[in-house]
Amino acid sequence: VSQAVFNNRPFRYVAAIYLFSITAVYATATIAVYFLEYWMRFSEGEISLFFVFYFACTVLWVPVITFTSNRIGKRGAFMLFMSLWALTCGIGNLLIQPRQMVMMYLLAVLGSIGGGTAFQLCWAMIPDVVEVDELKTGKRREGLYYGVALFILKIGSAFALLIVGQVIEKIGYVPNAVQPPSAL
Repeated sequence: VSQAVFNNRPFRYVAAIYLFSITAVYATATIAVYFLEYWMRFSEGEISLFFVFYFACTVLWVPVITFTSNRIGKRGAFMLFMSLWALTCGIGNLLIQPRQMVMMYLLAVLGSIGGGTAFQLCWAMIPDVVEVDELKTGKRREGLYYGVALFILKIGSAFALLIVGQVIEKIGYVPNAVQPPSAL
């Protein structure tokens, strides 16, 4: 049965995009907790508040993502917003200094586009590949496609946690302690 799904070439592309983008989003979210605590020196309460703000911003991006994907297509919107997210994470996090609260919240506004785009547009592409499959085979198998997509989500999140765990161990992270310069 899964062979039928992966014989659908557009689904293979969507699955790869989803796997890599979800892995990146989950890895970023996981490492953000360490970044906020050890680099930004946020308290536990400030970290919680930051994530509430971040997720609220993610929801606010939904109509912007929808509008843009209707204007330039899902592919173009995905590339545009994920590029913005990558630039925000890469450049912004290299420039920010500890306790720059306003800057960190500005990065949250811009950076929240990544998670929203990865989830919203990848899930919006799955009906398209279901339609391609029905056109080619005459069968409706959306349950199969959504099941595989959900499995990909789980693989991506597990892979992100594995990567982050390995990286922080290699750079010298010490739990519940002042971090060495290599970890910072």
